[in-house]
Amino acid sequence: MLTRRVYALKFASSRDYSELAMACQMRNGHLCFISNRGHMIKGEVVQDGDRYFRFRSDGFDSGIWEFRMMTVEDYKRGWCTDIPLPESIETPDELEEWFFKTFGEEPWLYNGDYL
Repeated sequence: MLTRRVYALKFASSRDYSELAMACQMRNGHLCFISNRGHMIKGEVVQDGDRYFRFRSDGFDSGIWEFRMMTVEDYKRGWCTDIPLPESIETPDELEEWFFKTFGEEPWLYNGDYL
């Protein structure tokens, strides 16, 4: 899991990837990440890689959640977000750089405190 990666997320009960997740990190036995809002889900990372990870949720939508690196093609399909992407962005690295520049280097902070 890379904190500065933008991931496509598939919940345990979902058939397909349906949401984006960024600023993913484990804190005190909880997966913390930002999508349309902050999330803090009890569980454990069960498989980890640079481009993906799998998380076992012991709370909301319990079971295995899958996170994979979001591509520009994924984003342009429009299945995960309706935030317009600048046309100049062509690679996953540019996508991630734009997200973190747009939404902040530490989007998991809320009023200066960690979630």
